[in-house]
Amino acid sequence: MRKLAILLAVSLSPSFGQNGVISTVAGNGTMGTAGVGGPAVNASLTGGAVCVDSSDNFYLADRGNNRVLKVDSATGILTLVAGNGVAASAGDYGPAVLSQTVAKLATSTTVSANPSSIVFGQSVVLTASVSPASGTGTVQFQDGATELGTATLNGGSASMNAAGLAVGPHAIVAVYRGDANSNTSSSAAASVTVAKGNAAVTLGSSLNPSAAGQAVIFSASVAPSAGPGASSLRITRRYSVP
Repeated sequence: MRKLAILLAVSLSPSFGQNGVISTVAGNGTMGTAGVGGPAVNASLTGGAVCVDSSDNFYLADRGNNRVLKVDSATGILTLVAGNGVAASAGDYGPAVLSQTVAKLATSTTVSANPSSIVFGQSVVLTASVSPASGTGTVQFQDGATELGTATLNGGSASMNAAGLAVGPHAIVAVYRGDANSNTSSSAAASVTVAKGNAAVTLGSSLNPSAAGQAVIFSASVAPSAGPGASSLRITRRYSVP
């Protein structure tokens, strides 16, 4: 369909340009449905009957798209007045324009732990993946009811280092908090096992070798290999060699 040009109506309406001059009110020369909410001259239409109200606003029966459109005389913006794009006879005594509800995107979240088996005192990298990757916001990592931390999504992924996990099994879950366009979602649990750390025992003496009758102090030092608050335990005892 060629551009929809209003001839006589436009020539008599100063709101759309100089009197007596033919100008385009709506349509860009292509058939289609795009353009509602923007300038009417950029819209794609199929054409139909036209009428003008007392405020010089134009009403277009976009017959091929089963809708009625309005061109605002003050702004030139095209808006939808009636119809939902479907050829039917339903809708009497109801809203002329169909209300369209846009729901948030459904999301899914997974979590991984690397490595999944550690020794007490070591840290583990937790990574959450959220699909679709367009989601923004944060992911919370949880160890049962305990919150381990929060990380920001970047390209559908969020990571954090978790340290200080107690000895034993852990079930790590990632919870995506959602955003304006995406719903929340939670992952299945990833297993992390924390084993006991190894201890180092060192035995020493104050005199080695020693002479008869001298006092010798023997000491034993026990130190964990790693872990929060790791410290050494030293046990000493004094002996006299006969």
